[in-house]
Amino acid sequence: MKKGICLNFGECKTADNKTTVQVGVTEDFVCPECGSDLKELPPPKKPPIGLFAAVGAAVAALGFGAYMFLKPAPETTVEITQRSPSIEVDGSVTLKLKTTPEKAANKLKWKWESDDEDVAVVDRNGKVRGIKEGTAWITVTAEKDETIKADVKVEVTEAEEQPEKPTEDPKKEEPKKETEKTTEPVKPKEDEKPKEPEKPKEVSVTGVTITNCQSSLNVNGSFTLVATVQPSNATNKKIEWSSNNANVSVDANGKVTAKTEGRSTITAKSASNPNAIATCTIGVKK
Repeated sequence: MKKGICLNFGECKTADNKTTVQVGVTEDFVCPECGSDLKELPPPKKPPIGLFAAVGAAVAALGFGAYMFLKPAPETTVEITQRSPSIEVDGSVTLKLKTTPEKAANKLKWKWESDDEDVAVVDRNGKVRGIKEGTAWITVTAEKDETIKADVKVEVTEAEEQPEKPTEDPKKEEPKKETEKTTEPVKPKEDEKPKEPEKPKEVSVTGVTITNCQSSLNVNGSFTLVATVQPSNATNKKIEWSSNNANVSVDANGKVTAKTEGRSTITAKSASNPNAIATCTIGVKK
């Protein structure tokens, strides 16, 4: 790295602040702000040979720890990573710092300033906010060492105006909605009788099944028979129950009761179709 200073006083902020500029060996040796040639600073003078001899003697006498104590600390520099940032009025940008060596950043506290607070202001965290159109220089300085500082030029521009939405003419009337026409029910003529609603089509029973026929039963025992009709969507599903022997009785719900010994046939018949029947023969024992 080569070090130099800009001599373009009055035209360049870097020159006016006497800021030291570091330029890589392969880069053009010019001011990054105004482009003027830099005046190279001479490298630091080498200590006299006698000093090296004294340091060598101290190291030999006190050991490596003494050498590390006597070794000069590297120079600390700082730079703002953004180059000539631009923001709009009421816009903002947070400036970032890069210190050399990097560890120095943890030990330093920074003070931020704007040379024209009518154009841009900056807070203690380096956040710049645009106030009005123009140019402002933002400077950051180490609080305990004012030789460690950097600055950058910030351009503030007017915010782009958003196209206004066309205003609607309040006098313009909205198109009238067509009112729905209501149709009155047509009244039947006096000599015409209103049609009666059609009755649902009747579904006839075609068969009956007893699902739980029990072949034997003890005297005084009872249980309930269950009968179903076919088809399942038949209109009239009523069942009529009967017994052919008094030793076994059956009620209207199909409940069977054994009274005396003997055999009896219980019949389930469709109330709407007498030909649709089912039977269950039960033997009664003691």
